[in-house]
Amino acid sequence: MSKILTPAQAKAVYDAMSALNNVNAKVKASFGNVADTGVNVFEDELDTITVVEVAQYNVVRAEHYMNQHRFAAAYDVN
Repeated sequence: MSKILTPAQAKAVYDAMSALNNVNAKVKASFGNVADTGVNVFEDELDTITVVEVAQYNVVRAEHYMNQHRFAAAYDVN
């Protein structure tokens, strides 16, 4: 099964996470519209990154990465 994010989306999320590290903040991003179809990406207080594909408010599929390094490796971004 393919990854949820496109390469461009993954790079944008990774760049945002890297920038937010400098100000002790976590990423939360949305692509599309959850009322129709979209993707949510968020990083929790334990540094886990979750990527969730949604359609009409229902989870279609999800990916979980233990940290930014594993997210970057999975999406081949740095």
